Amino acid sequence: MKLTLQLSCYNGARYLPHLFASLNAQTFQDWRLVVLDNASHEADAQAIREAMRVLPRERAEWFRVHPNIGFAGAHSYLFDRRDRQSEYVALLNDDAILEPTYLETLVRELDTHAECGAVEGIIYRWNYDERDTPSGGKTTVLDTYGLGRDRFGRIYDRGANKAFDPANLPADSFPVWGVSGCLPMYRVQAIAESTQHGRIFDTRLRIYKEDVDLAWSLHHAGWTARSVPAARAYHRRSYGATITSLKRPTTESGTLSYRNHLWNTIAHSSIGDMLTRPGILPFELAKALYWLIRSPKTLWIAARDTWNARTWLWQKRQFMTRLKRVHANGTRPPSPAPTRAADSPATP
Repeated sequence: MKLTLQLSCYNGARYLPHLFASLNAQTFQDWRLVVLDNASHEADAQAIREAMRVLPRERAEWFRVHPNIGFAGAHSYLFDRRDRQSEYVALLNDDAILEPTYLETLVRELDTHAECGAVEGIIYRWNYDERDTPSGGKTTVLDTYGLGRDRFGRIYDRGANKAFDPANLPADSFPVWGVSGCLPMYRVQAIAESTQHGRIFDTRLRIYKEDVDLAWSLHHAGWTARSVPAARAYHRRSYGATITSLKRPTTESGTLSYRNHLWNTIAHSSIGDMLTRPGILPFELAKALYWLIRSPKTLWIAARDTWNARTWLWQKRQFMTRLKRVHANGTRPPSPAPTRAADSPATP
C-alpha cells in the first residue's frame, strides 16, 4: 500500500460510522487501516468492531490494548505494526470526517515535494450535535491549518477558533513551521531519519505536545512541512484552552501539557534560538509564574517529572544537536533501525 492510516480510539465509537463513511468515499483508495482500541469500555470496544464492518476486511486491522497507553503510545504501537513498505502514514482522529479528496490531495503534495516530510489540510470544527442537519455539522470555524511559532517561542495551531470563509482559501499549498496531530500525513522516510528510535512519537510524552516534538525533530533534520488548502476535513475538538483561565479548574491534561511543553523546550531549544528569539526566556518565566499562582501542584509535578527524566532529556538533547549538525553539513542523517515501542497486551 502507498499509505497506512492509523487510528487510536478511546470511547469514541459513536463517531466512527461518520469517519469510516468518509474513508470509503475517498477518491484515493491505496491505503490500509490499523485501528487501536486504546482500553475503551467493553461496550465501546464492541461498537468499534461493529463499526469496522463497513470497511474492506483485507485493508483494515484491529488491535486492543489495556491499560490505556496514551496518544503517543498508541500511534507508536500502530506504527510498529504497519506495513513497512508503505511510503506515507496518516493519523486519523475518531471524531473527524474527511472530504472525499483529502487523502488524494495530501498524497499528491508529498509526491510533488520531495523535501517535504509532513503535510496537513485545512481542518474546520465539526459540530457533531448538528450532524443530522443539512450542513452535517460542518462549520467555517478553523480548528487548525498547521503549527506556527511566534517570537516568544510559543507553538500554536494556526487559525484556531477563527471563522474563515472557504472561498477565501489560497489555491496553492504553503510552508508552515509544522503540522499538528489532527489528521496529518507524514513521509515514513522523514520519521525514520528524524527520530531517536525510528518511531513516530516519543512515548514518554504520552499525550499532548507529541506532535510538536515530532515537528521539531523534522525541522532539525531539514524536512519541511506544508499546509494544503485544497485538502479539507472537519474535527470535533474535545480539548480546548483548558489552561488559559485562572477561573477554570486545573486538569490532568493541563498539567501534562505544561510538563511536555517544558520537556520540548529543554530538548529542542538552543542558546542561538534564544538569542534570535529574545522573548523565549521571559515567556517561559511568565508561564512558570502563572502555574505557581494558579496551581503550585502542576509546577511541582512538572519539576519532579523533569528531574526524574533528566538522563533521558539530556540524551534526547544530544541526539537533536547531532541531528542539526548533520543537516548543517548538507547530508541526511542515517535512518536508525526501528525499535519497537514497549508492548502492551494486545488482541489482534
